[in-house]
Amino acid sequence: MRGIVSLSFVVGALLGCHAQQADLKQDVCVDVCRCGAFGDGTVPLPGEQALCVPGCEQALDAITDDCSDCVFENENSCSTMLSVCESKCVPTQPPVNG
Repeated sequence: MRGIVSLSFVVGALLGCHAQQADLKQDVCVDVCRCGAFGDGTVPLPGEQALCVPGCEQALDAITDDCSDCVFENENSCSTMLSVCESKCVPTQPPVNG
């Protein structure tokens, strides 16, 4: 019986982490899209922001603490957020040897 309780706790914790990561990704993308990160830099209309969020969520892998902290600390300054947080939210790809 104790094993079942332990397994249930682990499964519940993993599902909770996944849900928390999805919520965090959405919150980060809402702020990023509000700043027009996926456009020409102008602040998009609310409908455009809503269309941006799903694409942002797909483009980002797991949100790190550094990324979310940066976005939320700079949410009142789009130019700062976009210039400072990009390197923390979108890791650079290693060069391909070939």
